[in-house]
Amino acid sequence: MRAHDPSDRDVPAHPARSSRSGTDPAAPHATVSALLALHGRAGNAAVSREIQRQRSGHDICEGHARHEHGGGHRPGSASGLPTVQRMTDDELHREPPGPSVQVRGPRRSFSSRRASAQVDRQTWEQLSAAYQAATGRTPVKERISLDTDLTSLSEMSPPVAGHQLGTALTNVAQQVGISLVGGATGARSNAEMMEELGRRDPVSRPYWEAQDARDQRLANDAVTRAARYQQESGTENAQARRDATAGMLRGIPMPAADATDMLLLANDGLVIGGPHHAEPFFAWATDHMARLRQNGVRTLYLEAIRDDVHQDMVDSYLSTGVMSPELANFCNTYQRGHAVNLAEFLETAHETGMRVKGTGGRPARRFGTNMHRRAVMQNTYGEQVVRRDRAQSVAQGEDPGKYLLQAGEAHARTHDNTQPTPSVVGGVALPDQFPGINELLDVPAVRLEDNLDGSKRLRPV
Repeated sequence: MRAHDPSDRDVPAHPARSSRSGTDPAAPHATVSALLALHGRAGNAAVSREIQRQRSGHDICEGHARHEHGGGHRPGSASGLPTVQRMTDDELHREPPGPSVQVRGPRRSFSSRRASAQVDRQTWEQLSAAYQAATGRTPVKERISLDTDLTSLSEMSPPVAGHQLGTALTNVAQQVGISLVGGATGARSNAEMMEELGRRDPVSRPYWEAQDARDQRLANDAVTRAARYQQESGTENAQARRDATAGMLRGIPMPAADATDMLLLANDGLVIGGPHHAEPFFAWATDHMARLRQNGVRTLYLEAIRDDVHQDMVDSYLSTGVMSPELANFCNTYQRGHAVNLAEFLETAHETGMRVKGTGGRPARRFGTNMHRRAVMQNTYGEQVVRRDRAQSVAQGEDPGKYLLQAGEAHARTHDNTQPTPSVVGGVALPDQFPGINELLDVPAVRLEDNLDGSKRLRPV
C-alpha cells in the first residue's frame, strides 16, 4: 500500500506541453501511407488531428469528448484541439508521483502545502479510521495523503477496508461541494469522487494531469499503430495465421500442452483468450508451468496484472519468495472477483523460475460501458509491454524465450466500435476497427476448451 509521505516537498512540476501543426484542412482524406509520412514529420498528435478531421461528419461535440475522457476538464489550445504533453515510454508505463489526494482534519494548520479539502471532526474521524484499516498507517498531523487511485488502493487493501475508505472519501468530497452527479455513467462512483477531489487541489492536481497525459499519449499511439498495421497488410497476414493455426489444430484432439509445444515451434508466443471469470488459463498454466518452462517458455504475460501498480510487487515476490501484504491482498481480491487462484499461480512461477509480467495499466482501464475504448487501449498498451520487455532482454544479452499471453477473448480478435459515434480519449478519436493483441504481435490466438475426460484442448479464437 502506498501512502504519500507528508514530509515529501518535491511536488512534480506540471508536464511540459507542446503543440504540433496539423494538416491542411482542405486536403482530401489521407491514405495510410500519407498518415505514416505525416507521423514521421510531425508525430502522433498530427496524425490524430488528421483522423479527427476525416471523422468530422460524426459530429463529435465537446461534451461527448469530455464524457468519453472521463475526468476533469482538459484545457485545449487556441485552435480548440487538445494540448499535447511530451511523454517518454517509461512515463507512459509508470504511475506518476503523488499525491493523488490530500485531506486535512479540522485542526488549524499554517502549512503552505496544506490540502484544500478540510473536513469537520466527525467526517475526519470516519476517514481516519477507514484510512488506518486500508493502509495500516496512522494519519500525521491530521492530514491524509494518498498517491494512487482508489481502485488500485482498494485492490491492495484487506477485504471491505478499501470500500470503506472510498465511502469516507466520497463523504469528504460531498462536504467540499462535489456532486455525485457525473462520471462515466451519470452517477459518480467512489473512485470518481476521489479523482474529482484530487483534481480540485493544486497539490494533487499534477498527478491527475499526468494521468490524463498518459491517456492521450496511448490514444495517439493507438491511432498510429492502426495505420501501420494496415500498411503492413496486417489484416491479410492475420487471416493467414488464423487459417494455419486452425489447420494445425484440426483433426484428432490433442492435449493443450502438446498443442502449445507444437504452436510455439513456429511462433515466438501464443495468446490464450478466455472469460474473465473462472478463466481456465490460470489453473492450466499452474499445472503445466514446469513443462512450459522446460520447453522454452520464459515469460507469462497477464492482462490481470497492471505494470504501473502491481509489477514491482510481483517482481519482488518472484525474486525473494516473500509476498508483501499488498500483493497478498490483491491476490485475494482477484480470487474473490474472478474465481482464480492468482497466489498459487505466482507461487508456482517463483518455484519454476518463470517470469510474470503485467500487460494492463491505468490508461488501458475499463471506462464505463465503452468496451471499444477498453479493447483499443488495452491491445495497444499490452503490445507495448511485450515488445519493450523482449527488446530489453535482447539488449541485456539474454534470450527472451517463448511466451504465453493471457487476455480476455475479446482482445484476441479484431474489435469493432458498435456505437454510432467514435470513442474519444482526451480529444483523440480512436479507430472504429482495431486489431486484437495477437494480431498486433503477429502470433496465434487460441482458447482452452474441455475434452470429455476433463483434460484441456486448444481451439482457434
